[in-house]
Amino acid sequence: MDKQTGDTAASIEAVLNRGNRLMDQGELAGAIEAYRELITLAPQFGPGYRNLALALAQDGQLTDALSACGRAVELQPDDLEAYLIMARLLLRLGRTDQAVSMYQLAALAAPGRSDIHASLAAALARQGRLTEASAACDKAIELAPHNAGAYLNLGIIQSKRDDPEGAVAAYRHAIRLDPDSPEGHTNLGIALSNLGMSQPAIEMSGRAVDLKPADPELHYNHAMHLLLAGDLKAGFCEYEWRLCHPAPRFRQRPFDVPRWSGEPRNGRTLLIHAEQGLGDTLQFVRFVSAAATTGGPVVLQVQPPLTELLRDSLDVTVISRDEPEPPFDLHVPLMSLPYELGTSIETIPGEAYLRVGPAKAAEWRQRLAEYAGLKVGVVWTGSPGHLQDRKRSLPADIILPRLLIPGVQLFSLQKDPRADDRPVLEQLKSRVVDLGPLLTTFADTAAAASAMDLVIAVDTSVAHLAGALGKPTWILLPHILDWRWLYERADTPWYPAARLLRQPGSRDWASVLDRLAGELERFAADHQKAIPRFRARQSASGYGA
Repeated sequence: MDKQTGDTAASIEAVLNRGNRLMDQGELAGAIEAYRELITLAPQFGPGYRNLALALAQDGQLTDALSACGRAVELQPDDLEAYLIMARLLLRLGRTDQAVSMYQLAALAAPGRSDIHASLAAALARQGRLTEASAACDKAIELAPHNAGAYLNLGIIQSKRDDPEGAVAAYRHAIRLDPDSPEGHTNLGIALSNLGMSQPAIEMSGRAVDLKPADPELHYNHAMHLLLAGDLKAGFCEYEWRLCHPAPRFRQRPFDVPRWSGEPRNGRTLLIHAEQGLGDTLQFVRFVSAAATTGGPVVLQVQPPLTELLRDSLDVTVISRDEPEPPFDLHVPLMSLPYELGTSIETIPGEAYLRVGPAKAAEWRQRLAEYAGLKVGVVWTGSPGHLQDRKRSLPADIILPRLLIPGVQLFSLQKDPRADDRPVLEQLKSRVVDLGPLLTTFADTAAAASAMDLVIAVDTSVAHLAGALGKPTWILLPHILDWRWLYERADTPWYPAARLLRQPGSRDWASVLDRLAGELERFAADHQKAIPRFRARQSASGYGA
């Protein structure tokens, strides 16, 4: 080896060691810089790209990490670790099919490695291929009975099978093998929560946070358990960690003005910007009026479908995300308002806070005047992209026929019926009036809901809408689904006019729907009895015909 070659090799080794040392110390920016220097010195050195991919991935730069890892695989096709890093990145980026293929190739190349089979199980579970995922998990455990990660993945598979007891057992086994696993504790907390075990769930998620206090996903899970238990002050404090969460739905755009923290504004203009889903916005706009009392103009920026309704409802400036923003001095995310305002379960603003414009309300009353009987609006599915949609949405043929009760006129408030539901609506069109094609905005949906005597909905934005209008609303819920409905309750402090018809146990929709039919029959009978009394009062007051 000549001196120049030896000097270059020494330089490469020194830079590699520096990058590795910085990675071990958690100094990601320095490590990335060192690895970039390394691949400049040695552009054909595969491990340099592999290490750069690891550093970029830890820094959240997933697309760049995937590119670097791809280059490592090109340079060294036999580098199994590079393949595994690439598969993990593909999984994190949602490219599940490709990740599964890479893990399958890795399992063929190294059939005796338990960790590869465990990772394959996780990827297959993400695809919903639960039988294959379970088999891969069993193989991982057979190869290494002390592989805590395999038991973690087994718990995830059991959860996806709606078997919370099986998930709890798997996670407890994982924690016995690795008592300091934050993933084991947070997943056990979720499984315990799904069984309705509030305090143990909080203890487990709190332990996860203690083990890894800088992880926003662990804090977010802990927030969900606190909120579900009704501890809103602590829960909304932890919920602020969502703003650091890597999931795209939590991503916040940067602002050049300070974040508002609930202090008096002394005339400064506050921009409140909506986040996440339409139902979240409808639920949290109740706090805008309280924020407006802190001394200055308020601009509320929301999703385009909500602008007309919220302009009719709120005494602040409402703009769409599609519109240019006026000048503002402070900003705050909409779902941070209860934290900044110090909201507890006792101080939730519960009165109706949305209203329909008078002209639109009159238009819809006239449109529905020809229909006799108890007017009941029904919504049975939410967005199919919702993470928990399989638990909350129902097929039309399961719910609508049960509600065909004498004295009840059903109206579909379903904006976009799914393909399987359209033939059901066609078959029942003489009994169920489909208003979906007329609901072009949420202002239309609000006006239609306000013309109903009762709204029945699964956990969707329309449930929040009807509740916020103060309309009698029956919300059909899984046993445990979402923090805002709390544990076990049949009522909700968020919407005093709403009732919660909740599964008594996991996957038990049959008892909910049986109860629903009986409750609706009684409600319709009471409505019929009330009509003569109402007409008699009108006549006695001089308003009769």
